[in-house]
Parts: sequence; C-alpha cells; structure tokens
Amino acid sequence: MGKDAGAASIRFAPAQIDRTQQTVCFAGIGNISGVMVTDRQTRSIVSYNGTVGHLMPKVAEFVYP
Repeated sequence: MGKDAGAASIRFAPAQIDRTQQTVCFAGIGNISGVMVTDRQTRSIVSYNGTVGHLMPKVAEFVYP
C-alpha cells in the first residue's frame, strides 16, 4: 500500500446557475463526473483530477450556456 493508503480524499464541485444569463458556472476538483440535462440535450461537464487541500494541479472555471 502507498503512504496515503486509507487517507480520505476530498472532491469539490461548486456550480452556480444564472437564470438571467441562462448559464451554469462550474469548477470541479477530484474524481467527479457531472452531467447537465435539459429538455433538449444531455451534456458532460469538465472537472480536473486532484485532491482538495493536497494536490490540485489546476483549477479552472467553465461556463456552459
């Protein structure tokens, strides 16, 4: 087992829905998958690998119409 075996890993995926602009702003860290579902389409949303507070190689915000 590795030195981190048994350690908890934290995932984080805040999303903000702006009904006025009709957008969703999302920034995910960790082993997370997300999907936006509307009456017209299903769309995957992006997150980056990492562990919050330990190893976060990249944090980025994505805005979806």
